[in-house]
Parts: sequence; structure tokens; C-alpha cells
Amino acid sequence: MDAIDRKLIAELRKNPRRKTVDLANVIGLSRTATQVRLEKLHSNGIIVGYDVILNNDIGGDRCSAFASVEYEKGILCKAVIPEIATIPDIISCHSTAGTPDLLIYIEAATIEKLTKAVETLSNVKGISSVSTHIVLETHINRKRQVSIL
Repeated sequence: MDAIDRKLIAELRKNPRRKTVDLANVIGLSRTATQVRLEKLHSNGIIVGYDVILNNDIGGDRCSAFASVEYEKGILCKAVIPEIATIPDIISCHSTAGTPDLLIYIEAATIEKLTKAVETLSNVKGISSVSTHIVLETHINRKRQVSIL
């Protein structure tokens, strides 16, 4: 991956629906050369998909929380992650250095569904404790901003 690929990815992060010809103009390549780079990024597994981000003012309020997870003694990530991955309202799961073992972001349509996701998470074999931190308000969200070294 070179500087042009990184610039192409940065533009896609801003707007994944952007037309190839527009991307080509921004990164300084022809439409065909840009399309070839996109296909290569897909085939090499660098770009694995695109997402939809709802505006809560339009898509409705969603309940979200962070969960701090600790394992039982002797348990490793590979023992719990496959089951955690089956919980649909879990948006992201991150291993951390030290305590907690995992930091998980959960987003659900209702508080009841959020509660169900946390209960399901708490019942995963190998997890000793789950502490939940409900999000009241988001003040900064840079999810769509790009920082590529």
C-alpha cells in the first residue's frame, strides 16, 4: 500500500458512496487506474466492506454502552471471542493491556435489547465479570475522520 492507496482510503472513509470518477479526480489518477486500485484493495483484503451510519436525529435514538469484561483465571481471548461475536448488538470488541481484558461497545434499539445483550455477554463461559457504562450523550465522535500514518 502506497501514499495513493492511503489517500484513496481516506477519501472512501469520508464518503464510501463516492463515484470512482470523483475519487480519481481527488487522488490524481484516471478513473480506470483508480478502479484498478480499488479492486486490488478489495482482493487483497485491505477493504473488506462498507457501512451505514445512521444520524440519530433521523434513524431514531439508540441505546449504547461500553462494557468492561474480565476473564476467569486462565482464560484467553480465543476462548470467549467466538461466542461474543454471535451477539448482534455488539458493535466492537477490543483487547486491552491490563484490566479489563476486553472493552466492548454495544448499541441496541431499546434499553431492553441493550440489557439482553449485556446479560448474554455476562453468561459467556470464561467471563467472570462485566461492568456496564451506559452512554448518556456523545460529545465528540471522530469515527469517520481519517488518521493514516
